[in-house]
Amino acid sequence: MLATPVDISLVTSVLYPGQPRGDAYKPHGGFRFDNQPNNNITVTVPLDAMIRRGSRAFRNGENQYAFEFIAPCGIFYTFGHMLELSPKYLAIANSLPLIGDFAEQQFFDVVPPVAASQGEIIATGVGFVKNNNVFVEWAVLDLRHKNGFSIRPEWAAEFGSGFDEYAVCWLEMLPAEDTARLKALPGGDHEYGKLSDYCH
Repeated sequence: MLATPVDISLVTSVLYPGQPRGDAYKPHGGFRFDNQPNNNITVTVPLDAMIRRGSRAFRNGENQYAFEFIAPCGIFYTFGHMLELSPKYLAIANSLPLIGDFAEQQFFDVVPPVAASQGEIIATGVGFVKNNNVFVEWAVLDLRHKNGFSIRPEWAAEFGSGFDEYAVCWLEMLPAEDTARLKALPGGDHEYGKLSDYCH
């Protein structure tokens, strides 16, 4: 069970993990917040873990941060497209190389790894301010076992390594009430909606 990392009363649609979006297959999903007057969305740690790697980028004139976490039980998760970080996470990010739009290496090791406690604040702003694009990406992988074959094998064939054999549907790992509320929302992708390899 994971703690829900955002205030779901502010979520307008869900980006489902396990679907093509844009020109790539996305094992991660996320949350959209289309009714907000600003990008001030808080993201919190959903499960005690160690911060494994991070990314600090400058894209389209705005800072963009991401972090990877791994828990002792084998649950791995990552958040991306964070705009404003809490002091702890900003200090970690500032110790990492700054990358541009098209850097080959996106993530760098956090040395030594830093503990993250469930409920602590990672970010206080997400997405891009310039085009009022308010969203955060979230992926969860269960490294203890593979998730089985894709129910849409043509996606795995087309996107190759982009199809992650360990990614799971984090929607089904949240408190039952939150899962129900989020599944009642529309899918955030205009083409694939709620269609997903991982979510049922």
